[in-house]
Amino acid sequence: LRATVKKAMDENLKTVVCRGKRVEADDDPYLHGWWGDDEETTLTHQAVLKGIPSLQLENPRSFRKMLNENDDVLEKYVAALAEGYKKAISIETSHGVVPKQTSADSSVRLEAKEEMTKPEAKSAGSLKAITPSSVPSRGSESSNQR
Repeated sequence: LRATVKKAMDENLKTVVCRGKRVEADDDPYLHGWWGDDEETTLTHQAVLKGIPSLQLENPRSFRKMLNENDDVLEKYVAALAEGYKKAISIETSHGVVPKQTSADSSVRLEAKEEMTKPEAKSAGSLKAITPSSVPSRGSESSNQR
């Protein structure tokens, strides 16, 4: 999962520069999430301990601002995360953890894809309709927290 997301991030964001630096994924950063046995852990670490594929994204404020203001960069970022998700599902399916997809699953995905490709779904105002309601739409007070 980590290698897939890093590769996809680096490929998708290879032309993106933020504050004079090329945007690159660090798949082995120094982390502070595990403080020892019987101590609190991050949500990501808790998920991994339960056998759930998980990764933690740390993005500097300047890059988060760029994601909030630049739809092209946001789309590239999301596409890289989708690659990681597809890889995780592929691995989990091959190990029997996730059931193989049925034709009903495929039709739901097809309907969702058709919704996403409609012109009105691509406008910022429609983002709220296709994402969880807890995610603020652009221009709201909390949009920096994206």
